Amino acid sequence: MARIPMLYPLIAIMVLFGGQGFALSAEESTTFVDYYNELCPVMGRQVNRNISIVYEGKKIYFCCYGCDKKFKANPEKYLSILDAERKTAGENEW
Repeated sequence: MARIPMLYPLIAIMVLFGGQGFALSAEESTTFVDYYNELCPVMGRQVNRNISIVYEGKKIYFCCYGCDKKFKANPEKYLSILDAERKTAGENEW
């Protein structure tokens, strides 16, 4: 029975801080169009399909976790790179 009171602080911590990892931020929507970019807009390398963000309804892929943060700091710069990649590939613009 002594273990039960020890659970209460743990539950309180989980309630206060644990749910943050599961919540979607305002820019991460559940509805999006997949950009299907092959190259990272920040570094120009092959993308890792496990690293992406949703920005303005578009799912954009990156080569590493640092690149997603750089993109968020200056999205317009990197969106122009993505648009140029789409034009080069002969795809329509958004």
